[in-house]
Amino acid sequence: MTALLCGACLAVLTCGMRILAEIQIVGVENVLWIADVAVGMAFFVIGFVACFAVTALLIRNAIKRRLALEAELQD
Repeated sequence: MTALLCGACLAVLTCGMRILAEIQIVGVENVLWIADVAVGMAFFVIGFVACFAVTALLIRNAIKRRLALEAELQD
């Protein structure tokens, strides 16, 4: 869920900033909407994968630490 939220926020912010920049430079009638949405989707995928990987590593490390503590307490 965290990775999905992170990817979505990154996509919306990237797409929005590109659209605003293009409106300032070329005006509303010349904005490349499809290209901006495509870039936003690419950043969504990048953000989702990165956050998913970090979350998975954090969970993996937490499980390892818990197993180590349980083994230490049993000794």
